[in-house]
Order: sequence, then structure tokens, then C-alpha cells
Amino acid sequence: MENNSWKVIINPKAGSGRGHRDWPVIKALLEENGLKFDFEFTRKRYHAVELTVSAINEGYTKIIAVGGDGTVNEIVNGIFIQKAIPTTNVLLGTIAVGYGKRLG
Repeated sequence: MENNSWKVIINPKAGSGRGHRDWPVIKALLEENGLKFDFEFTRKRYHAVELTVSAINEGYTKIIAVGGDGTVNEIVNGIFIQKAIPTTNVLLGTIAVGYGKRLG
């Protein structure tokens, strides 16, 4: 049973708290652009993996990561761990709010 909404997974600690601070603006922009979505915040390390597997098992095939590269990495791992659907049937979007480290 496919869910036509997006599942947005937000890491509130990404970017030294930017995930939490920027979420109201991101949410408003998604709504203004007519995106149907449900969202959840991560609460601990590797929680995005669990949330992704659960979302796919609930029928979501479109996921947006709001966080940094660690959040995206966990979501990608969740996509590959789950066995409900082929990984190629999952669409992943990213909204970068991570801190990142500058080189040099």
C-alpha cells in the first residue's frame, strides 16, 4: 500500500541546532508549495535508520532528509536495510542544514 505523501525526517541537532531552528521555515515552504508530507524528528544516533525503515514499511516511497551528511547516510542505510520494496522505488530528497567542516 503506497502512501502518496512524503516522509520528512529531521535531525534537530544537525548544524549545531540548525535542523531545529530552520524547521519552521522549511515546513512553511513545503506547505506553500503544496507538498503533502508527514514528518518526524530524530531523537538519537541511528534513529533516522529506524524511521526510514518504518516509513517504507508504512508505504512511504518518497523521503526528504533535513540534516547533514550523517542524516542522509542514516536514511540511505535505512533504505538499503528494509526489505519491503526495491531500493530503486524509493525517492530521496535532501535539505542540507548540517554544519559541515571546511577544508583548509
